[in-house]
Amino acid sequence: MPRVKPLTATERQDREFLAALRAGQARKGEKDSDTARVFPDKGELTYRRRIKDPQNFTLKELRVLARYYGFTDYQLCLMIGVEYHGSTPA
Repeated sequence: MPRVKPLTATERQDREFLAALRAGQARKGEKDSDTARVFPDKGELTYRRRIKDPQNFTLKELRVLARYYGFTDYQLCLMIGVEYHGSTPA
């Protein structure tokens, strides 16, 4: 069997962010082109660059996405690499 290189903490956080983003898009029935429209100052090209390297998203853009797609506190903790200590109220 081939060896699998373990993910770094940053790679894991990037994957958690993309997973939360894709889940939010799926819930709303949207695609990347729809999400790119959420950022009025940015174009679709900028959004696609950010998706290729999620570390380049600005804090302002992450806040917009979190609010728009309703990221849970658990998802946000996974994205930034902080241990989760609470529960999400229903």
